[in-house]
Amino acid sequence: MYLDIESYQRLPEAHIEKKHSQLKHIVGAYFTQTSKKFVNLPAEVVQVLAKEGDRPRNSVLNACQKAVQPELDQQFQLYWSVHLESLEAQGIGGEENGAASKIELAMKTENTSSLMQEWKRRRRARGPQPGKSQPSNQDKNDFIQELMIATRGEKPLRLRYFQKYLEQHGENDNLPLLPNDLDFWIEVQRFKDGHHAYSDQVLLKKKVEVIVDCFLDSQASTPSVQIDIPSEIAAKLIRYGENYVRDRGKDPHNPSLFDEAQHGVFREMLPYWAGFLRQFDMKKLEREPSVSKNQKLTQERLKAFLAMEEPNTVFRLPSVNPQGKSGATIITFSISDGLQWKDRLKSTSTRSSLALWLST
Repeated sequence: MYLDIESYQRLPEAHIEKKHSQLKHIVGAYFTQTSKKFVNLPAEVVQVLAKEGDRPRNSVLNACQKAVQPELDQQFQLYWSVHLESLEAQGIGGEENGAASKIELAMKTENTSSLMQEWKRRRRARGPQPGKSQPSNQDKNDFIQELMIATRGEKPLRLRYFQKYLEQHGENDNLPLLPNDLDFWIEVQRFKDGHHAYSDQVLLKKKVEVIVDCFLDSQASTPSVQIDIPSEIAAKLIRYGENYVRDRGKDPHNPSLFDEAQHGVFREMLPYWAGFLRQFDMKKLEREPSVSKNQKLTQERLKAFLAMEEPNTVFRLPSVNPQGKSGATIITFSISDGLQWKDRLKSTSTRSSLALWLST
């Protein structure tokens, strides 16, 4: 938003149509609540924007920039310090570079993967992390095997318990979105596995949109499955996803477009997987199988259905007549009768109770 407003204000006044188009984009993208890029602004700024309508003045746009500038400054300072630490860890920087400025040093490399790891390291809590252990090669192979099984169907028992383990220790380590990394890895792998000689490109494009909307650019105010990665990495992946869907670029349908983030979340989860294996007795867990929320809800519904009294009203189903050229059998029905019966039973019960009260 900040940069788009800058671009709009730099346009010459003679470019009327271009300025109008840019302003329309700003209002629709950042000031409309249903937009994916909607920016939360202070109440007083929102009120002024509402009065301005579709053509806010420059002074109002400047107020919008001023409102978000403190947060931008804070995030940039965090990004910059992490990036410089990453450069120093790679041996880039220090006195040997002489008069080289920090900006010149930053431009010498773009190791986004290490930047993501440093970002999460800075965000997590200080002190010991009992949920993690040093992983071995066997731990890594076991983890990959479990993940690959999950890509072909439901998550194995160990993986379901591991996700609960991530929920517990992710909160303790100041990484509340850590459990979402597991689902992200699985969905990205399913997307990659969908690329073969007989792949459905329409379906794969839908898959890309789902991954972006759910894990990278969720429209929900409190996204339930979004992963925790730096905003610049998320923006890059979103751009790659748009290129994939819109067939843009030299190689738009590259199945590895999410690889960088997938490898990053794998490295983040692997120490927790090692800690999980060393703390949990899987034989005991196998004797007490895990029940998901959906399974528990289904069991409760089945129990309520079996315990339900049989209705005393005769239900008349419509006649079955094959329809369509394919000969398929189609049945249409309405729940309106059921609602009417429910209201009738309710009113009958009320009249009965009232009669009983009057008689006493």
